[in-house]
Amino acid sequence: MIKSSLIKGKWLIKKQLLFISLLALLLIFSLASDKFFSITNLVLILSQVSIVGLVACAMTYVMIGGNFDLTVGVVITMGALLSIDLHDKIGPVWGIVLPLIVGLCTGAICGFFIGYLKINSLIITIGLSSIIQGTTLLYTSGRQAQIKAPDETWFAAIGRGTIGKIPVPIVLLIIAVVIFYFVLKKTTFGTKLYAVGGNAIASRFSGINDRKIILITFLLSGFMAALAGVVLGSRLMTFQLNLGNGYEFDVLSGVILGGTSLAGGEGSVVRTFIGILIIGVLANGFIMLGFQYYFQWIIQGIIIIGVIYADSVSKRNVTMA
Repeated sequence: MIKSSLIKGKWLIKKQLLFISLLALLLIFSLASDKFFSITNLVLILSQVSIVGLVACAMTYVMIGGNFDLTVGVVITMGALLSIDLHDKIGPVWGIVLPLIVGLCTGAICGFFIGYLKINSLIITIGLSSIIQGTTLLYTSGRQAQIKAPDETWFAAIGRGTIGKIPVPIVLLIIAVVIFYFVLKKTTFGTKLYAVGGNAIASRFSGINDRKIILITFLLSGFMAALAGVVLGSRLMTFQLNLGNGYEFDVLSGVILGGTSLAGGEGSVVRTFIGILIIGVLANGFIMLGFQYYFQWIIQGIIIIGVIYADSVSKRNVTMA
């Protein structure tokens, strides 16, 4: 009886370790800085992680399916560029719609090559990232783009506006987390996605169209990356070529930190959200304590290596058992 209770207790602690880690970080930074645990700063953290969080919801699906999408950084850049550059040329509505269409097209290309032609996702997404980056350079000719009257357009509300007292990007993030969680946990698509990521061959024999499932995950990834680019463009109102650099690393970090398996078949949108929050809390806390920004990259890299190592050891032990 006692042994059973201990095992159950250890399982509960392990299951809630990510949430406990987030609470521990909040406590540490609150003690280190009296300005950290304030409504204003907490809202700031959520606003800062909203771009990464939007993409991470879809990336969770991609990785549960056993793949990676490294195009998200350049798609964010392209989405921000098009939303800003097209705003004054053809209007803010098309400045939103066209980037989303481009994102869907990018996802469709990835999904076709990976899902239907069975080409490795890392190879395809790295290659496509290079193509998109080159296309962006050709489109801009290296010049900057900006909206001429940023204070006179409703487009600014997407990245800078509020609903009540809550910034719009946070509202979009919450909506995305709820929708992606519901689809993953409460629909047949979610069940099929876990099956495809766990064992694509077995799922195929059970009647699941694994190629279609993978295609949908990349369509969602491209769409959400483009949406994040639109939000970022609305927030900044000006475009630079390196705008989306590094976002793919933050997205992957949050998803991996949230416990999504690198081998596929395992993951949670809620845990991804907590993982993204941990990264945001670290970045904000380090800045408040006066650390250089790149110090966060070092800590973030160490954490990710540790999580990946723990994941591989866990899988190895299960296999040996």
